[in-house]
Amino acid sequence: MNTLVRVAVALSWIISASLAAAQPTGSGESSESAVSAAAPALESVQVALYLGPELDPEKIKAALARELGRPLQLVQPERAALQITSVASYRVRVRYQTKLGDEVIRTVDVPRDAERAADVIALMSVNLSRDQTSELIASLRRNPTAADAASVDGTAEAAAEPEPPPPPPPPPVAPEPKKAPEAKPATISRDPGSELPLEPVPNFSLFYPLASHRDSSNKKFWLEAGFAFSNIGAIEGVAFNHAVLNVRRASRGVLYAGFFNRIQGPLRGVQISPIYAEGRGLLRGGSLGGVLSWQRGPIQGWQVSGAAGVSGSLRGVGVSGVFAKRQAVEGISIAGVASWVSEDVRGLHVGGVFAKAGNVRGISLSGVGHVAADVEGFGIGGVFSAARDVQGATIAGVATWSRDVRGVSFAGVANMSREVNGVAVASLFNYAQRVKGVSFALVNVAGRVDGVQLGLVNVAREVKGTAVGLVSLARNGRVQPLIYTSSEAPLHLGLKFAVGYAYSEFGAGFKPRAGNDQLLLEGGLGARFQPVAGLVLEPGLHYSETYDRGHLSERDHSDLHYRMRVGYRLGDLVEVFAGGGLRHRLYGSDRGSVRAEGFGGVAFF
Repeated sequence: MNTLVRVAVALSWIISASLAAAQPTGSGESSESAVSAAAPALESVQVALYLGPELDPEKIKAALARELGRPLQLVQPERAALQITSVASYRVRVRYQTKLGDEVIRTVDVPRDAERAADVIALMSVNLSRDQTSELIASLRRNPTAADAASVDGTAEAAAEPEPPPPPPPPPVAPEPKKAPEAKPATISRDPGSELPLEPVPNFSLFYPLASHRDSSNKKFWLEAGFAFSNIGAIEGVAFNHAVLNVRRASRGVLYAGFFNRIQGPLRGVQISPIYAEGRGLLRGGSLGGVLSWQRGPIQGWQVSGAAGVSGSLRGVGVSGVFAKRQAVEGISIAGVASWVSEDVRGLHVGGVFAKAGNVRGISLSGVGHVAADVEGFGIGGVFSAARDVQGATIAGVATWSRDVRGVSFAGVANMSREVNGVAVASLFNYAQRVKGVSFALVNVAGRVDGVQLGLVNVAREVKGTAVGLVSLARNGRVQPLIYTSSEAPLHLGLKFAVGYAYSEFGAGFKPRAGNDQLLLEGGLGARFQPVAGLVLEPGLHYSETYDRGHLSERDHSDLHYRMRVGYRLGDLVEVFAGGGLRHRLYGSDRGSVRAEGFGGVAFF
């Protein structure tokens, strides 16, 4: 029932607005004048700006004021409805928060021209801040008006009775011409207290409010000296306290506290604490926390912490003894155990045990595991490395996982990818749905190969290139049993694998001798060409070892065979071949001898 009442109220408001728009022109101007006279002053937009040096804040303010048509008020981030932050060079994040607490966030790369960059940021801000429809619907759902409540509490009979029609409007009266009001430019007001006057006399604090200046929390000093607890408005110089220091507004200088050091506004300078240092605005300078340094806003400079370092976007250098958590990095971020970056890394990202990042442009390195979205550069993990798309190299001591690789994928044991455009190298196993380049491992498995597979065993659905190994299997390749005779032995049996432009084969031969038959074990590989349909040319290099049947534990001799084989296919099932070459004795009684040899036979399938 409550929802129906709200719908009825909304429909009646829409019908009333439509009737008002349909009235004659003469009454329209007077209505507009009345509405204009009764309209309240425009509410200001609370804005927080944390911009890099490459962006012009004044131009951005002017563009925002022009596009929004409302006054701006610069405030701290926790009070801002619209927050604009530089997360990297010429990359800006815009966050808009409605009165109901809902957030909309967009990140955009802006042009390098200052005017165009300001226009892009302003348009993005307008698109987020003017989305009032969802906010109005949400407010109707969450906050029913008193009129709605009254209509719900009333009886059904009263709700069913139609309201009497309104009296007819009076005849229109031509209004007196009025001069159009002059458009007032949108104003920009600063956060109250951000421009505090500098007090000429230093402040000395025992435990706030026990201090030499009354109401020190709303004053700016060039020197603050405290013993237990200092609470001041701002500093432009030096502030130190043996225990706790709290600075409420934007400041410049050096802040030191023995235990707890906090500034609630932007800082140009250095913040130091042996235990805990905290900032809530843009830091241009450095922060040193002996145990923890927590900068809620962006950093342009450096951050060092003994145990943990937390910050917004970092442009500079961040070093933490144990753990680092940052929003984005442009520079260097190092942590002794784990480093976590939510968004982009441009530079060097190091975690002693684990490193996690969004997109990496540079180097991301970890002693155990590395995880990233996209990598343009190097992603290195001592045990494993996982990334979505890689342009450069992904390296791991044990295994790598990635979607697409354009470059090099190297693993001590195994590589697994969807697509490789480049080189994949592993000691044991490579898997990819598609390879455009080279896959090198003991075992290579792929869907389609446009390039080369090199390994002991190669398996692919389709090869447009070649596969070189002891066993190579592909749907568009051949597996051929062989039977042939040669000048070395009257009978040879073998198995040949032919894929693309290469073949491999292994087999055995039998050579009868009076009182002592001999057994040959042989294998080889070579190239495979088909200059015309049905004709096959196969130059190759083979190796054989010969054993006496009565002494299989000791070889009699071993040879290298330099061969050229010519085959011709008789349909789909039979291929006849013949060839010749040179036999080079490597081991045996006539070691080093070379002589001609010939062979011929049949291959099936």
